Amino acid sequence: MIRAMLCSVLVAVLVASGCARSQTDSTRPDRVASRGPDLSGYGRLRSPGGPSPSSTSLAESRGIDEAQRLIDDGLYDQARARLDALVAQGSRHPQVFSLQAQLAYQQGDAEIAIPWCDRAIEASPLWIEPRIILAHCYVRVKRLAAAASVFEDLDRIAPDSPWGPYGMGVIAAMRGDTVGAASLLDRALGREADHAPSLEARANLARMVQDVGLEERLLGRYVAVEPSSAAAHARLGELALGAGRRDDARRWLERAYALDPQPAVARQLAELARHRSDAAAVRLWSQRGGVAPSPANGDAGAGDRPRAK
Repeated sequence: MIRAMLCSVLVAVLVASGCARSQTDSTRPDRVASRGPDLSGYGRLRSPGGPSPSSTSLAESRGIDEAQRLIDDGLYDQARARLDALVAQGSRHPQVFSLQAQLAYQQGDAEIAIPWCDRAIEASPLWIEPRIILAHCYVRVKRLAAAASVFEDLDRIAPDSPWGPYGMGVIAAMRGDTVGAASLLDRALGREADHAPSLEARANLARMVQDVGLEERLLGRYVAVEPSSAAAHARLGELALGAGRRDDARRWLERAYALDPQPAVARQLAELARHRSDAAAVRLWSQRGGVAPSPANGDAGAGDRPRAK
């Protein structure tokens, strides 16, 4: 049971973190439809530990920057056209290949992304960005042994980077080795304390083994790095509520709702308002949660109460 839960939660973490910023929430609107998980807006991968790609001409550099901007803006068709033009013009720059791989991955085409990763790696063997994308592609197509091998290579090439132990830790968790997973994820965080994917994965692992104190601490660190994660804020609200800290729960849940107005969060806020006998807030959050407020226990104002016959 634990293994199945780890697979369902941590695979999502690994697949969703194909670029530098991790995005837990899937409700942010995009400019264009994507055939895969929503990774638009993640931006350029930041890959410490590897050299810069090879030198390039000014025109080629401008074309690469334009393609990256188009990907960041979610304009995938235009980005693909720009990258295809660069390749047609004879570009062999590793970042062109890496962006082709990133674009294919973001659109759900892992099989197409893999050969682009291979070309980028061949052009710049010590540059870790295409290896990170390649590992995530292998996870997506369920080739875990291949993904683990790539993460091991990353660890050798960039021994100060968190990406190697992070990926190996997530795969260990997927295979049911929670102790090994915890050790590897802790190693990743020892290398980079604010590595968002590692913080999220380690928090999920703590949740699976019901270590709520550790989970809460890790999520607190995670939202400091990723303040736009509505899911993390909502989970912190649940943890605070479970610990009896209703004021903290209210603050976390209100932030979660501001980031992503989910009816379930609104209903939790309505219940908190009910506990503090705030009739106006009960009505507000109940309406947002899609339920009618109950007139009992001071939930409704005097004008809303049924008249005695």
